[in-house]
Amino acid sequence: MDNLPLHDLDQLDQIVLSALVAGYRARAGAKERFQALSEYELARRVGIVSYSYVAYDGCEERDHVRAALSRLQSRGLARLASVAGRYETFLPAGELPHESSGDESPPLEDIANAPPPHVERLLDEMVHLLRSIDERLRRLEDR
Repeated sequence: MDNLPLHDLDQLDQIVLSALVAGYRARAGAKERFQALSEYELARRVGIVSYSYVAYDGCEERDHVRAALSRLQSRGLARLASVAGRYETFLPAGELPHESSGDESPPLEDIANAPPPHVERLLDEMVHLLRSIDERLRRLEDR
């Protein structure tokens, strides 16, 4: 395992690791397999919210999140847990990092306060529906 300090991680790696740890801790007390976070859940926690569960599969941002997870795995900071649906699930590996003082990594308030993934999926569907309605209304006005 690489013994480099966590602040030597690039910004995306730090954010993904923080999201992984926060999600894992939020599910404390559950069986380990239920504490694991899918790639999609991690993406939602880091702020990639413009894709549905299915659409995330083919987006460019997924490649970035997967690359960050791969780097974290190679450093022994994350490990593959299983495959859940379309996506692999991950757990923090080894000792969980302590929460940052804020000097070494980007602010993570948005990650810690992110709504659960099922709520975000519902919100995405509602936004999609509202945009569809808006588009139809514009077409009717143009007639």
